[in-house]
Amino acid sequence: MRSPLLLSAILTSAMVIPAIAAGPGYRAEGTYERKGAYSQSAKIIVIDAPDQFAASFSTGISGCGGGVGMNGRALTTSEILFTKKDEGGGLCRITVKFSPDFKSAKVSEDGCLYWHGASCDFEGTLKRTSK
Repeated sequence: MRSPLLLSAILTSAMVIPAIAAGPGYRAEGTYERKGAYSQSAKIIVIDAPDQFAASFSTGISGCGGGVGMNGRALTTSEILFTKKDEGGGLCRITVKFSPDFKSAKVSEDGCLYWHGASCDFEGTLKRTSK
């Protein structure tokens, strides 16, 4: 017969172990771009599959441009959050949400003014151009 105390200890320890994020892995790796008067790009590489990444983001329009390299972690199987602090301690957050087939990515940002200036941003839908 099993001890109720032993069973309780096993269940308690199982509940405090954090779950490992099941990130997008190598499906996210590649170059994503939007071309035209307001061009943007994102180059994403896998550091440690399935949930650790590095990326470089760039943006540019007439009179404004910028770029930043940052590390990120998977939030879900189709979403990565990249973060980097600027010299003043402000936190730039770029979220990349991939389409189900990973042929496009919707990029949104928060607090990244330091990296691109006031007239442009790291926002928009980018199409995958290479793996």
